[in-house]
Amino acid sequence: MKFTFVSKENTVENALLANIWRENLAMTLPELPKELASQLVESQYAGMLASYHSAWPMLHKYLIQSSGQTLGLIVLNESDSELLIVDFIICPQYRNKGHGSNVLRWLINYCFAKNIKTLRLSVQKTNKAIQLYLAHQFVVSGVTDTHLSMVLQINNTQRH
Repeated sequence: MKFTFVSKENTVENALLANIWRENLAMTLPELPKELASQLVESQYAGMLASYHSAWPMLHKYLIQSSGQTLGLIVLNESDSELLIVDFIICPQYRNKGHGSNVLRWLINYCFAKNIKTLRLSVQKTNKAIQLYLAHQFVVSGVTDTHLSMVLQINNTQRH
């Protein structure tokens, strides 16, 4: 598995990221006429990008790839003491095949190697990935009407 950093200048990789995000957003919409759904996805996508860049100026975007296939994307914000998973998408055709666990194991090892003590994320309450995070020892640290905040404290016993 490899993580390909996507710079602002790389239009091909940015287009691939955008398509993954758009497809994922489209899956969350109720049955709407195609044109309306498309307009809503574009509006949500533009808003999401703007909010990401204002909230996390040190944002890094990566394509998750294996054997020449793009499996998904991950967006991270790193500080000295914590790594925040801003966005994490495994494409639908690659889900439930262990790729999400592989990514989390890699991130845990990365945190361990960089002496980062906390791995954080926020996930919609309806997202099936919650079970994945719980299986990797994340705990719920906060709750809103729509999301769970989850955290994993990195220590020597968690290295994979």
